[in-house]
Amino acid sequence: MLMAFCAEKSRSNEFNTCPPYRQVKEWKRYGLLINDKNLLNWVIRTTEDCLSPVFEFMKQPLTAKSMLHVDET
Repeated sequence: MLMAFCAEKSRSNEFNTCPPYRQVKEWKRYGLLINDKNLLNWVIRTTEDCLSPVFEFMKQPLTAKSMLHVDET
């Protein structure tokens, strides 16, 4: 449930350009009483929990090499 809520929050933020304080007002109309600080903390925590394994998986081949070339342009 929380992951679906955070996905909706992110979608609303990116596609509707709806800032957190407006999202809090919208959720209040549906009966969910939340503040923007909690909303953003939930998104941060869910993102960390869901994307950390993906990040670690992608990092493994990079850290296995003795040298890494990066284009910083």
